Parts: sequence; structure tokens; C-alpha cells
Amino acid sequence: VSHYLADNGWSALDMFSINDGSSDRLVAIAPWTLNEFVIFMRNSIFYASVGVGANALNDLAKDDNSYVKSLATDVGCIARDSVIQAGGSVLFLSDNGIFALNPSGSTGGNQTTNTPEGMRLLTMSEPLSAPINDIIKRINYNYVKDAVAAYHENRYYLAVPLDNSQTNNTVLV
Repeated sequence: VSHYLADNGWSALDMFSINDGSSDRLVAIAPWTLNEFVIFMRNSIFYASVGVGANALNDLAKDDNSYVKSLATDVGCIARDSVIQAGGSVLFLSDNGIFALNPSGSTGGNQTTNTPEGMRLLTMSEPLSAPINDIIKRINYNYVKDAVAAYHENRYYLAVPLDNSQTNNTVLV
């Protein structure tokens, strides 16, 4: 990860190793905030921070506030182009349907979701696509890697191949 304001600026803290030694593969990376991003693997999700205030004034990241954390080990992303930022959330397609990582609001009690731990709770909940689970089950998973999403006027549009189709033939809203 290069510095935001100096693309030729690198430090040892800007290099992350994610899930070394596993058979999980990188699918997508989505920006979260200025210094944070979400890493979608095929079977897991990670959250990385390059430090509070790092790069705002071209400052280097610091050991004490740069990290990579695991958000989920049982949910991953199956299509790179299904990852969309929308209204503060990140929506994506997994094997179990469409999920959202949403850092605003609360999950009840005193725990809010504006932390990586709070985002982890949301990925474990029921998918947004639960009401259309019968259609989600019809997705052709041999060709789903080419699924494409867009967000327009508060709607998440996802083009997927259903049944025996080898190309995206249905748009889910």
C-alpha cells in the first residue's frame, strides 16, 4: 500500500501479509475510510488499517495503530465485481447470499458496529438476500465469478448467471 498523498512513499508498515499459508485467495479490496480497507478473500474477510492519522499529512504509519484483523472466517466473497460501497456500507455476494458490512448504528446493548468487531457481527447475521434465497440457490456457481453489481438510487443491482447460464442473465435488485 503506497502512501495516499505520495504514491512513491513506502514503509515497512505499508506491507501486509494476509492469510499466509492457506488456500484462500484474494477476491477484492474495498476502501473503507481514508486509512482503512476491507480485504475480501474467497472464504474469509479481513480488515486493515494503516494507522490513525497516517498519510493525512504524509506521515508514516506507526506500529501501534497499523494492523490487519480477521472479520470473518466463514463468509467470503465469490465475485470481485459484486463488491460495492453504498451509503456507508459495503455490499458483496457470498456463497450464502448478499451480505452488507455496515459500520453505523448499533447491534443492541452497548456494542456498536463502528468497529471491526461490530462489522464481524453483521457478517454472521442473516444475509440481505434471505427473502429471495430460492433465487440465490439457482445461481450457477461455476460462472458466478463474473457477477457484476451497481448501486443506483438506493438500490443494489446484481447481475448473475442463473440455472445453466454461463453468462449473467438475471439482474437482482
